[in-house]
Amino acid sequence: MIRPAITASIAFAAFLLLALGTEAAAVSENDFKPISYQADGLTTPYRFYAPPGLQAKVKYPLIIFLHGHGERGTDNHAQLAGECQGSWEFLSKKNQDKQKCFFIAPQTTVEVAWTDPKRTTQLAAIITELIAKNPIDADRIYLTGISGGGFGTFAMLAHHPELLACAIPQSGGGCGGYEKYKDMPLWCFHAADDNVVGVAGSDAPMEELRKLGGDPIYTRYATGGHGIWHVAYETPPLFEWMIAQKRGTANKAIVDFAKPIAGPSWVTSSPSAKIGGTALPIAALTALTWEYGISGQPGYQSGKLVPAAKWSLGPIDLSDQAVRLRVSATGPTFSSLGGTTTYSRTVMVSHDAAAADAKDPASGKGAPKSK
Repeated sequence: MIRPAITASIAFAAFLLLALGTEAAAVSENDFKPISYQADGLTTPYRFYAPPGLQAKVKYPLIIFLHGHGERGTDNHAQLAGECQGSWEFLSKKNQDKQKCFFIAPQTTVEVAWTDPKRTTQLAAIITELIAKNPIDADRIYLTGISGGGFGTFAMLAHHPELLACAIPQSGGGCGGYEKYKDMPLWCFHAADDNVVGVAGSDAPMEELRKLGGDPIYTRYATGGHGIWHVAYETPPLFEWMIAQKRGTANKAIVDFAKPIAGPSWVTSSPSAKIGGTALPIAALTALTWEYGISGQPGYQSGKLVPAAKWSLGPIDLSDQAVRLRVSATGPTFSSLGGTTTYSRTVMVSHDAAAADAKDPASGKGAPKSK
C-alpha cells in the first residue's frame, strides 16, 4: 500500500516537473514561422515569432538574433540551434510577462556573411517590412548576435544605426564606423580565454567607443571560452536594461548623473560644482571612479567614490572649454565565470559665465543648465 504522504510527494514532484517543463517549453521552433526575403538576387531566410495575447493598438519591441558561423546555410532551421544559443531566455515566461516581444532569427550563408553590406542592407529591409506589417514599435528594435553574429551585430551598428535602439554583441568583433554609433546603448559580452575569437575582438571596439565619449557596458568573463552565450543571456539586469531602451532617447544607464544633467552636454555658470548621481543596486558595484578631462592633458582631475545607489563628487574645478566628465563603475558578471562588468556615464561639461541661473545638481548652488 502506498502511503498518502508518499503519494502526495510523488504528485508534487510531478507538478514541479510539469511546471519546469512548461517554462522551458514556453516557446518551441514550431512557434517560429519560416519566411524568406528576396531582393536583388539575394535571399535571406528567417524565422519569425509573434507573441500571443497582443493588445489592439499597442506596439511591441522586436528582437533580432544573428547566429554564428556554424549555423550558416539556407535551410531556415539551423539558426534555431541550442534554442538560438540562449537568446530564447528573452522569450521565457518571466520575461514575456514583463514585456511581450516579437523575435526574428535570420540565416546567412558562407558566400554572403553578416558583415557583407549586401546582407546588412537586406536585414534593414526585413526590419522595415516587418514594422510595416506588424504592430512593432519602430523605436524599440533590439539587435543581438553571437560569434559570427557578434561581428554581424557590429556591422549592422556601423551600416544601419538609425534603425536600432540598442545592441548586445557576444564573442564577436568590431569592424569600424564607431563614430556612427558611439551613443548607441550597447552591452557587450566576451570571455578572456576565448580561443576562437580572441577577446581583443571586443576589447578594441569598447576602447574606441569610450575614446569617442560612448558608454558601452562590457561584461568580460575571466573564463568560459567561446560559448558563453547561455550564461550571458541569463544576466539578471540584461532583459530589463534592453527593454528600457528607446531609439532617439538617452541611454537608460545603470550608472547615471542626477538631474538636471539629462543629456550629453551640460553648461554651468559656476567655476566649480558638486556633481551627483545614481547607480542601480542590481549592478552590485564594487568600484566607482570619476575623471574630468583627458589623462595627461592640462586640467585633468580624477578620483574614487564610494560605490552606492546614490553618489556625489566635488566640488571640481570646471574648465571654460567643453571637457568630458565620466563616471565609471565596476561590478560582477552575475555568473560563476568570474571577470567584471564595467559601466560608465559621460557628459561634456563647459563653463559659461552667462549661463542662465539654475540649481547645481548636487550642491544646489551655481547656475547650471542642460542643453
